[in-house]
This record gives sequence, structure tokens and C-alpha cells, in this order.
Amino acid sequence: SKYRGLFCVFLGLLKNLINIEILSLKTQDRNINVMLEESLPFMTNLKELYLSSIAPRGKERLNIIKAKAPFLQKLSVAEQFVEDAKVIFDNNIEIIGISSNLATSN
Repeated sequence: SKYRGLFCVFLGLLKNLINIEILSLKTQDRNINVMLEESLPFMTNLKELYLSSIAPRGKERLNIIKAKAPFLQKLSVAEQFVEDAKVIFDNNIEIIGISSNLATSN
């Protein structure tokens, strides 16, 4: 979604994905942090997250992921957030950079 607020329409669906182990989100929606904060606690089996977002408040987003997805083993983020992710996750999980071309292409 490129329109503010539209992504949150999917919160009900995402909260029902309790058995999901791998989640891939390709979005630039500015509400991604809210969506993650609201839905990740329900995804108790989540082990891998691929997130292309380059939306503002990237460090906040990484802290939300760390707090709300405690069993995460692998995180892929846009390249500009890799170093922050390594610091925030203290190298306890595998961090992979997603090319900015992949993160922003439609």
C-alpha cells in the first residue's frame, strides 16, 4: 500500500496467522510499525521475517520486531538498516540485507 492507513485493514487477517513460521512483507506503507506491533505477538511460531520497508522510523521498527518476535532466527531488511539491526539484535539472529532495488521496486 502506498496510501497511509490502508495496510492496517489487514490487521485482522495477520492476527490470525498464529502458526506462520516465515513472513515476507514488501511494503512502503508508513503504518508498518503499527502493523508489526499489533500482529507480531500473535505469530508465536515466527522464525523468519523478510521486510523490504524503507519507511521512516527504521530503528523503532527493529526494536518492535525484537520485542514482539522473541523466537525470530532470521531477519532480512533493507540494506540501510542492516547495521542497526545487528546492533539491536546483538548478533543473536541472522541478519540479511535486501538490495534497495528489491526494497523499492513495485
